Amino acid sequence: GKLIQYGWNASPHHAHVFGLVCNVANKKLNGQELAAQDKSISGIMSPTWNLLTAAVPKEVIDPVKEKLAEANLPPMASPGNVKSECQHTGSLQTLTYIAEHGYELSMPGGISSWGTAECAPAEAYISQDYTS
Repeated sequence: GKLIQYGWNASPHHAHVFGLVCNVANKKLNGQELAAQDKSISGIMSPTWNLLTAAVPKEVIDPVKEKLAEANLPPMASPGNVKSECQHTGSLQTLTYIAEHGYELSMPGGISSWGTAECAPAEAYISQDYTS
């Protein structure tokens, strides 16, 4: 089976690197095809997150959303839809990642876009026939 991680990751404890996961890369895809694949994954995760937050009782989802906000993690993104900016505050240098907002789904009748919708949280896992 397969277990695929998508979005942002803090890397193994010994690496101390925060960045976008690159394990979804398919060597047979060119840049545009890979970006389309990334958008489709985000297009699945974001509405799933939004449906979940609408369906789960507020007593359950509000503390989860609060913890996500406290962690100050960027929303889910992929290498094709993120830019970074460097901020200097005194002697501290911080790299801030800004993801595009919204998502789109490729439907049989065309592409449906939600340009201002909330994206899913920073990280997701997709599995198929996976056992550990």
